[in-house]
Amino acid sequence: MIDNIDLQAKETKSKTLAAIVTHNPNIALLLQNILSICEQVDKVLVIDNGSSNLTQIESLQVKANFQVKALNRNTGIAYALQIGLDIAQKENYQFLLTMDQDSFFIDPCHSIARMSEIFKFHEKIAVVGPTLQLANALITEKSECDLSSEVDMVITSGALCDVKKLCQIGGVNIELFIDAVDHDLCYRLRREGYMIRKINTVHLSHELGQMKRHRLLWKKPYSTHHSAFRLYYMGRNYKYCIREFIDVPEVKNMLQFFKHKKIMILLFEKHKLKKLRALRKGFKEGKAFTTKFAINAIPHK
Repeated sequence: MIDNIDLQAKETKSKTLAAIVTHNPNIALLLQNILSICEQVDKVLVIDNGSSNLTQIESLQVKANFQVKALNRNTGIAYALQIGLDIAQKENYQFLLTMDQDSFFIDPCHSIARMSEIFKFHEKIAVVGPTLQLANALITEKSECDLSSEVDMVITSGALCDVKKLCQIGGVNIELFIDAVDHDLCYRLRREGYMIRKINTVHLSHELGQMKRHRLLWKKPYSTHHSAFRLYYMGRNYKYCIREFIDVPEVKNMLQFFKHKKIMILLFEKHKLKKLRALRKGFKEGKAFTTKFAINAIPHK
C-alpha cells in the first residue's frame, strides 16, 4: 500500500521540467518561487503571458537559473501550460511540474523528490499535488495521517504530472483559457482510469486571488476579491465542468461555490454589480459552451 511506506527524500531525481506561467507577476514572489524549485528539477521555464514587467522577470536570471519563453500577449494559463507540456514531450521529460507565479514550496530541497516517489507505487497515478497553505488567508489544507491520499483533483500550481499520461488524453484544454483548467484536466484523467493523489508531507504556499478574512458576527469568512474578468471565466468554465463531469462527486462543490461567491461579493467586495453581472454572464454562457474534449451533449432548451 502506498500510504504504509515511509518515503525518504532522495538525492536522485527523475527528469523534470518546471513550467511557471506568469502575467504581470510580483517580482519578489516570483523569485522565491523559482528559488524553491530550481535545485530540484532539471530545467525551469517561465512562460510569460505578455507581462508589462517582462524586463524585470528576465533580470532575475542573474539570481536564479531559468529560461524565459515570452508569448507577447495574454494567451491564458491553459495555452501556456500546453506549451510547457509540448516542450516536455519533445525534450523527453518524464515529469512536468506546473506552477503559478505566486506559489512556492516550503521545503526547497526535497519536495519534488518526495512527490516523484509516489508515482512508483501505482502505474495509474498521473498527477501528484502538494498540500496547500493559502498564504494570504492563513489557511492550511487538512493533512491526513497517511503519506498520500487519492483525490478528485489538485490545483495546477505545484502539480507534478506524468508527461506521457497527459499527452495520452490530449493534453490541456486550451479552450478554457483560464479557471477550472485543473478541474478539467484531472477529471479527464480520472475518466480514463488514471489516479490523482495529494501528498500530505509536501506543502506549497499559494495565493488565491486577493483573499481576505472578514468579520461577520461570530464568524470570520473569507472572500477572494477576484476581478470581474476572472469571475466571468469561473462562471463559464465551472458551469461547463458541472455539465461535463456531473458524475464526479467533487463537482457538486462548484454549485456551492457560486452561492458562496455571490454572498461574499454582496457583503464584502467592491464593484459588486460589475462582478455579479460577470459571474452571471459566464454561468449563462457556460450552459452552451463546449470544447473539443466534451462528450456530454449540451441539453436542449
